[in-house]
Amino acid sequence: MKEFKKTMAFISAIVAVCILFASCGTEKAKDTDTEVKTEAVQESNEMVNTSEISNDYHSGEIQIEGKVFTLPMKLSDFMAGGWTVLYSSLDDGEMLEAKAQPVTGIWINYESVTVAKGDAKASLMVNNYTDQDINIEDGYLSEIDISKCDVVIPGGFELGKATRDEIKEQWGKADYATESSTGAYMTYNIDQNAEKSYSYLLDFDENDVLESVKLTNENIDPSIASEKKTYLINSDALNEIEKKDGFGVKVLSAEYSENAYNDSYKGAILKIENNTGEKITDVIVLVVGYQDNGELTGLSSLWTNYANYGSDKYVKAVGFNKINADETMEGAIACQSVAGVKAIVYSYEDSNGEKIVNPAAEEWANSVLQ
Repeated sequence: MKEFKKTMAFISAIVAVCILFASCGTEKAKDTDTEVKTEAVQESNEMVNTSEISNDYHSGEIQIEGKVFTLPMKLSDFMAGGWTVLYSSLDDGEMLEAKAQPVTGIWINYESVTVAKGDAKASLMVNNYTDQDINIEDGYLSEIDISKCDVVIPGGFELGKATRDEIKEQWGKADYATESSTGAYMTYNIDQNAEKSYSYLLDFDENDVLESVKLTNENIDPSIASEKKTYLINSDALNEIEKKDGFGVKVLSAEYSENAYNDSYKGAILKIENNTGEKITDVIVLVVGYQDNGELTGLSSLWTNYANYGSDKYVKAVGFNKINADETMEGAIACQSVAGVKAIVYSYEDSNGEKIVNPAAEEWANSVLQ
């Protein structure tokens, strides 16, 4: 009997140990399984992580293949993502030329480029903000129209997944919207009067799923431009040139007034003196405007840009028909948004119809640009 009890106790102990090890194995298996599932969930979340992009569409952001962009941005920075050019409005090796807006004086020219990577496709608008011809890669994007790509817009809305109702619920009513049997569009404009004025054009397919996104920065951003900074910091030099100017026709004064032209237009009054001793015609005067801080300003409502300075949008040329011998003539030119103007006579035609050019005018014009 005692031997039987000892045997049963030994068997019970073995069973208990086996159960204990089995239990430990089960717990360990559960822990391992949980770790695997957790890692899988974390990895999945990382693949669709949209935490980098703002939830507010007023940020003007767009996330492309995990990287957040705002406009303007350099074309070279965008192309670094592995895109290739399908189409460019420039021929191979052709430079993106410099141009300028006559009133603002801000340099801008643009060209269109279509790029692709796999099934993804994007249409880009590339700008030259400088006063020099540049390689297109050095230009800045002001517009991206993209589809069939890993794209996320503010609020975490993904291309190919987000619906029109979901976006409207968070973004609110669109500034413009249209729909048809084949799809719908919604446009959201941001800060239209600001320096950076963004807009989103969202394109939805027939199932109301986001199909493409066009992000535009509609205003020029001079803060990133490398345009030539032109200031009237050498106004003293201009004054010295004007003082020693021995040309037979001189600008006696150039005064800006709030109502120089008429009650509706601001402008400048130029007083010109003819000391040639004969009647002259086709008098050409070079004029430049400036602000209180001395920064040059393009003048509107003037005759033309100074022809000898092709792309120069600061020096303008204005014409006066005729001035009699030993006569002083006063004329008004319409121009706005300047603190003052400076001027010098460039040329005139004498009684024989010969064009007489002021040698000091070129020095004057060159002194305007630094």
